[in-house]
Amino acid sequence: MEKKRKLFSIIVVVCVFVFVLKLYFISPVIIMDDSMYPTLKNEEIALITKRGKLRNFDIVVSSTLDKKRKNIVKRIIGLPGDTIKIHNDRLSINGNVRKESYLTSNKDAFDKFKKECPDIEAFQVGTASHRRTYTENLELTVPKNKYFVLGDNRMVSSDSRTYDFIDRSSIQGKVWVSFWPRFQLFSDDH
Repeated sequence: MEKKRKLFSIIVVVCVFVFVLKLYFISPVIIMDDSMYPTLKNEEIALITKRGKLRNFDIVVSSTLDKKRKNIVKRIIGLPGDTIKIHNDRLSINGNVRKESYLTSNKDAFDKFKKECPDIEAFQVGTASHRRTYTENLELTVPKNKYFVLGDNRMVSSDSRTYDFIDRSSIQGKVWVSFWPRFQLFSDDH
């Protein structure tokens, strides 16, 4: 009887510990689309941390503000008060041009497609009517308590170009580590 009580006590302590850990510190997430490819891939499993200051280029999990209220994983481009300019897919934040080495190269994908399908002379790229799939020219200032987020795979990402700004209260945490099927630690050095 004493062994059962001890085992039960251990189980309760572990459950409380896991609950507190998940509620206040870290939480697992499954990436459910390719909008952050190649940084994070579809069905990749990661942990988010619920602590720490949010900074430009952090990858965060947030709920959308539309009726679906689904979770999205995106990169913070603009913090409250930042002036964001994107001209011909070149990003500047507060007047400083920023290199986005994490972006997928759609030109490389198109060149590969042309090489594999040489009989195709031309095709028209369609865009979804409800969102911009590329960013030619954009200029905005991020309001107080809001964040401007974009996916790394800009051609397929629904992000602040679709959902508008993200409220601070809807951000659940920032991606800390991806651990399946590959291990990748996300540092605070951007």
